[in-house]
Amino acid sequence: MAFCNYGNVCNYCCSKIVCCMSFIICVLGLACAAFGAMQLGYIGTPDVVASAQKDAGAEINTDSLGQGILLLGIVAATIGICGCLTCKFQRIFCTAPFMLLTFVIGIVVLIVGVVMSGAAPQVFDTVIEEACKQPEILDASAAYTTVVDKIVCSQTCPCFSGAAEANKTYWTKFNETDLKSFGRSKSAEKLTEAQQLDLTTKGEMASKSLSPFTFSATTFFTNWTDCYNRQLKTDARFKDNVDLKKFYNDGGYDLLAGFEESLDCASTCKVPLFYLTKNTTEGRPTEECISAFVDKLSTSMKPAAYAALGLGVVLLCACIGTYPLCGCCRDPKEPGNGALDVNPDEPLEVITEFESPCKLNDTIKALNGVIEAWNALNDPIRENKDAAVEAAGFEGPMKNIANVKHVLLGMIIAGVADSEKSWDEIKGEMGFDLSIPAPYLKLGMFEKYAGVIAALPPAAICYIEALGKVPDLITSLVPVPESIIEGVKNAKTDFESMSFFAKAKAIIDCINIGKELVTKSKILLNQLQNFSKNAGDFKDAVGQVKDDIDSGELQNRAKRAGKNCSIPMAYVKGYGKLM
Repeated sequence: MAFCNYGNVCNYCCSKIVCCMSFIICVLGLACAAFGAMQLGYIGTPDVVASAQKDAGAEINTDSLGQGILLLGIVAATIGICGCLTCKFQRIFCTAPFMLLTFVIGIVVLIVGVVMSGAAPQVFDTVIEEACKQPEILDASAAYTTVVDKIVCSQTCPCFSGAAEANKTYWTKFNETDLKSFGRSKSAEKLTEAQQLDLTTKGEMASKSLSPFTFSATTFFTNWTDCYNRQLKTDARFKDNVDLKKFYNDGGYDLLAGFEESLDCASTCKVPLFYLTKNTTEGRPTEECISAFVDKLSTSMKPAAYAALGLGVVLLCACIGTYPLCGCCRDPKEPGNGALDVNPDEPLEVITEFESPCKLNDTIKALNGVIEAWNALNDPIRENKDAAVEAAGFEGPMKNIANVKHVLLGMIIAGVADSEKSWDEIKGEMGFDLSIPAPYLKLGMFEKYAGVIAALPPAAICYIEALGKVPDLITSLVPVPESIIEGVKNAKTDFESMSFFAKAKAIIDCINIGKELVTKSKILLNQLQNFSKNAGDFKDAVGQVKDDIDSGELQNRAKRAGKNCSIPMAYVKGYGKLM
């Protein structure tokens, strides 16, 4: 077990840290779950856009992402609960699942958080790239170029030239190469008569000729929507145009117009020349709608991303902090790993008997007798143990864990380490002597620890005296559960002479006291059993001193501790763990 050499102070601190982190994990898990619920269709998208998406059959669904975040939040909250159980039991059957879950989920949550926060933009770039490879998206982008970009500011739908022809100047500043990719040109000067005739007779959508920009100060259209309503839907040239019908009637227009309003974008996968609903005087679009939607989605997910990142870090820290609490870190056969400490709970209070005679009073008297007998034994044990621990210099978390065994073994190691005498002289001054007070150890060489030595015998005597009485107390508790049940059952008969309401109240009180009796008897039995185990550990510790003296191992433990070492640290260096 050398690889897992953690002391009780480490375990104590780690258990507190893991408990705190478990609470944080629960809170962050709930926050993550809340953000996941928000992602389930609620990302700030206007109702008109969502409705248009649904009607078009092209709704961009984020439910899967939201469900994933929600699931992670629920799992994290569950892990937090497991962490609390780990702190309580500190055994492999609790710590192993907790460590595995915190590690795996922590890594997953960190990756998800990094992606959602935008720290890995290539992920979103890949999403956009893959979306723009879909045939439906490509067809929509091509249709937008034919139906919108070739029509706005054309001979069919001239645009406003603007004050001092400012609008005309803005649009004609674009180079011909860029305009040609949209089937446009700056003017009609380069058109042949055949091309001009083709545009006039077939219309810009059907013609393969470049559509020149056309502006007017008197007769113009403000945008594509204005052009459609006043010109396109009544123009015979466009009556049977398949692209126009599909774009406007099958939901493409409504979807993109909604995105245009909420995301300030136009078309898909390719930044077009014109908006659908915005005035041409507002200029050319700067972003296409696939990228704009992904950017909006990324922004809306940032709170969830930060929660996920925080949760991932806490999960991994909890995983690391749990390792010292693993059951493999304790070897009960190795010296120094006993659990001598008496249950630190306050003395149990006796239970008040019923004023009216009843069978349950017999059980109350019997249990109260055991409680009083145990308190009489336990009070001096606790007081003398605390005095010995304080005299030995145990402080902070170590004070809450240390007991008489740690004081005895730590003091002997520290004394031997500081001694200038030879090992044979030390052995001559140490040993067992039944003529001296318990724990029957000669400790003549430990003058500097006179205060500690004075506190040890009373504590040891308390343990020895109580050890022979505790089994009888445990035996006296055996019939208590059955007598409690019998007493509660007889309550109706015991209170028969009372009035209806008085009897009802007495029966309820009887049931409640029965519950209290059960609780008190369980606590008392637990304290008695703990004491029996702890007293046995103390006995083993005394035997350990004898064995270490006889074998010379005490000398090796003292060398590990070194000179001028305090009793608490001498124990830790000598035995490795404070258990």
